[in-house]
Amino acid sequence: MQLIRAIPIFALFLFAVLNSDKLIGVIQLTDVMSEDEQKKTGVSQLNNQQKQELEKWVNEKFILRPIASEAPMPSLQQNLSNGSRLELTDGSIYEIAPSDQARTAFWISPIAIKVSASNDPMFPVELTNTLTGVSVRAKQVRAATIKPQTNPNL
Repeated sequence: MQLIRAIPIFALFLFAVLNSDKLIGVIQLTDVMSEDEQKKTGVSQLNNQQKQELEKWVNEKFILRPIASEAPMPSLQQNLSNGSRLELTDGSIYEIAPSDQARTAFWISPIAIKVSASNDPMFPVELTNTLTGVSVRAKQVRAATIKPQTNPNL
């Protein structure tokens, strides 16, 4: 019985360890540089130890800046009705597909949410929790009420 209780805790710990770089925002050169950029800058000619030392130096000195886009990514403002509806910081509200509501029931704010198209005509929007990578199908029931502001400094 003790072993059964320990398995989910161990799985959660293992997930946290394996994804710790992503959770704390550690920069890995292979994740942020294309092969062409690595060749142009000479990073591709470094051995593994040199790359690790460069990554360590970059992570100590700099903060990874998000890629500038036309509109900032909205975040989860409110989880409504146990995950059946989600309100985003732009004022939009999405109804979640019934089969996906178990996934969104425990989403808490603030979480950046990527909004994209889905292949489901009944729920034509895909909402992705950027922290976990979990996606759900949805349909918009209220349009955005807050116009996004672009940051000229990005």
